[in-house]
Amino acid sequence: MAPSLPAKRPSWRPDIEGLRGLAVLLVVGFHAGFPLLRGAFVAVDVFFVLSGFFLTSALLRELVADRDVPLSDAYGRRIWRLMPALLVVLLATLLMSTFLFAPIDRADIASNLLPMAFFTGNLDLAADGVNYFSAGENPLLHLWTLGIEYQLLLFWPALLLLLGWIGRRRAGAADSDATRQLIVLRTLLAGIAMAGAVSFALSIWLSSASPMWAYFGPHTRLWAFAAGSAMAFIAGA
Repeated sequence: MAPSLPAKRPSWRPDIEGLRGLAVLLVVGFHAGFPLLRGAFVAVDVFFVLSGFFLTSALLRELVADRDVPLSDAYGRRIWRLMPALLVVLLATLLMSTFLFAPIDRADIASNLLPMAFFTGNLDLAADGVNYFSAGENPLLHLWTLGIEYQLLLFWPALLLLLGWIGRRRAGAADSDATRQLIVLRTLLAGIAMAGAVSFALSIWLSSASPMWAYFGPHTRLWAFAAGSAMAFIAGA
């Protein structure tokens, strides 16, 4: 079956919200220490898959139709949607740490605030060789996922724009709009599949060569974004 444009997404998706809720419960169950959910932390990848799905669905029609892609709007909506809540979490953590942590530990917590606020906390954790599963003293540790989310948010639309441009060049003077759209869609899908395969291979290799970068690196999580993007094509098939 040839790839096609995804249908217009309704304002509320019970299937997607149900999947998101299940992923949240699995992660909470893992942190609560339920024996049967020891591997449930992999549900974090579900959030990256969903982000790739939504982001690609929002951009795909504009790319294929050669319309202006409102990247500033896409970036701005996601940043301002979470920034107020993030600031509350950071300030509340800083305040509570003055009461719950020893003075010698407060400086480390304060030093983590700036990279977490600018979505680079995951890179700092990887560079410092922090083991996620034995770093319970860091109350900001869970924010590493936001770093990956926004780093991929900056990269992924640019990649899609490049693939769309390549697809339009390949389409050239095709004899119909439908043929041109098909060539662009196939180019996008092929590029997404290649990016996902490279990222997945890096994830496997770095899991032994550099485990912390495999865990916290955006390049080893990009495959999940790619999987969600591929689902955007399947959803419109």
